[in-house]
Amino acid sequence: MPDEKFSRHLMDNFNQTPERHVFLLFPYNYSGEYRFVFPDHTTILPFHPGKDNMERVLSKFNPSAIILHSMNPGFARELTQLKPTLPVCLIPWGYDLYERAGMSFSLYAPGTLQFLKQRDPLFILKRWCKKYRLFRFIYYQLLHRNEDIDSKMYDSFRMITHLATWIRPDFILFQSHFHSKAIHLDVPFISIEQYLYGDDQAVLNHDARHVLLGNSNSATSNMLDAIPIIAPFIEESQNVFATLSYGEQPGHREEVIKTGKSKLEDRFIPVVDFLSGKDFITLLKSCIAGVFMHYRQQAMGTMIAMLYLGSRIYLSEKNPILSSLRDSGIKNSSFEHDYQNTLWTPLSLTEKNQNRSLIDKKFNSSAVNEQLSHLINTLCNH
Repeated sequence: MPDEKFSRHLMDNFNQTPERHVFLLFPYNYSGEYRFVFPDHTTILPFHPGKDNMERVLSKFNPSAIILHSMNPGFARELTQLKPTLPVCLIPWGYDLYERAGMSFSLYAPGTLQFLKQRDPLFILKRWCKKYRLFRFIYYQLLHRNEDIDSKMYDSFRMITHLATWIRPDFILFQSHFHSKAIHLDVPFISIEQYLYGDDQAVLNHDARHVLLGNSNSATSNMLDAIPIIAPFIEESQNVFATLSYGEQPGHREEVIKTGKSKLEDRFIPVVDFLSGKDFITLLKSCIAGVFMHYRQQAMGTMIAMLYLGSRIYLSEKNPILSSLRDSGIKNSSFEHDYQNTLWTPLSLTEKNQNRSLIDKKFNSSAVNEQLSHLINTLCNH
């Protein structure tokens, strides 16, 4: 797994299951540094792609299965070299599936796409090249003079025997786009208590009225398109918090801040520094609504936390998560169809209680432990 903010939670949850686990922890960044979790060299082992040998690790521990928390290039490189005969289970991130070669055209709203094209006049051509293996090879060899990591990602996806996600649209996409025969396992791997950093009794402040926009400095947040739409309806006493503390989209953070300030002045507050978990929940408790204009699955942890607290969240109709949440009974709103009708109207008490109850049922600690135990048992008996 990568060293990221939820890695410790995931390790703790897996360690609640009966089997023994060894975690190979990839560094937070390319310089080899660890930021959120530090290896203990017993069950949490540091792993540096290109330097360490995964085959040697597997030979030492003789595992029954391999579980990948996301599929980053380092994982893909190791997996394609290893060609394992063990069950391989992927817990995917939205980025893994939706950002892959040939899928990026539909992820950007018009204003954001225009920004990307201005930053890189070859943006569309590069995306087109990545759709086809031959052109990918030429693209990487001639332009980047580097390995074709996108083809390695595709090859590694074909080695996945099980996909563990509670988000069914992700499985359907994985199955169809990557021609996969992987088995779907409906598994929530983080509990609501962990999403709320220990405060599972938290609720919205009684005077909550601010708005959270997006979840990261990623162009797929489409903040550049969302800001002009919501700005005319932001009241004088409201602030818009734009979360821009992580993500590495060149020039994007600056452009979002420039656009937000031009429309809302001091009512637009960019969050550019990492907040502690408790400080982040404090921020969410002040937000009556969240605006997520993503066209793909993204920001699920933030959405789940806000829905549990009692916020109204707006999702794009192009985001498969909107219908998925509705199918499960969770109340959310369409950015395209509901926004101007409901604006910052609070959810009713019935809607808040229903969302909270459904999320608690799915993400309480016992349910997470039960589903992870089922996952482990399935893999070990595959």
